[in-house]
Amino acid sequence: MKVSIFLFSAAICHSQGPHSRLFQHEWQLQKAYFERDPKLFGDSKQRHHTCGDPPSPPLGAEDVHCWSRFCAAVCPKGYRSENRWRVHCRFKDGEYRWSYNRFSPCITCPDITDELEKLATKNVQFTESRGSYARSYRSYAIKCNESSESNYTLSIKGESFRKGKKAKKLKCSCMSGPKTKGDKYRSGDSGEYGGRIKTCNWVYKKSLWTTEDTKTIKCLGRFSNFNILSVRLLRL
Repeated sequence: MKVSIFLFSAAICHSQGPHSRLFQHEWQLQKAYFERDPKLFGDSKQRHHTCGDPPSPPLGAEDVHCWSRFCAAVCPKGYRSENRWRVHCRFKDGEYRWSYNRFSPCITCPDITDELEKLATKNVQFTESRGSYARSYRSYAIKCNESSESNYTLSIKGESFRKGKKAKKLKCSCMSGPKTKGDKYRSGDSGEYGGRIKTCNWVYKKSLWTTEDTKTIKCLGRFSNFNILSVRLLRL
């Protein structure tokens, strides 16, 4: 009995091929695409041609790349697909067709560069970065300007940090929502995607960050207005 189960499992794996186990996560595809991985570009069995042209590139995508019996939308580094990023060619109801007829757009957090640039006049310095492919979301390192006094205090959302030149992270986080139902084999472009829809938001210390929160970033000098007033009163 065990031998029969093993042979049956082996037959399934062989029919799917080794490529069915590659690039199960979107970040793996991004890494392979931008680093020109031979596993992605060196496939000689282009079985996806049986289904014809793949779905068009979605909004914000770098490319739609195909290998074996799969095609996928490649989002830029720092972006994620809102929902569906990969389709495969399959035989269904007597014909070859794609498992889905479109990709979902590439998304990221709202652009807050303009709001942060306004802080440059307040001795605030920010630097944008993008992590590894597994954590390729955008982030900002915020701190007091290097040219400012060494005793500057960084204040964010009313919380003060005496070492103002030690950066604090503002991160972009994309989370999946509840699962929704969708028609796998729609012939039209209307209707919602099936699966889990992602949304991206800026996060600071596990709390959502809003545009109004950006206005709370300050670099305070050694004496705040309150302390200066206190010193003047003592001198009198």
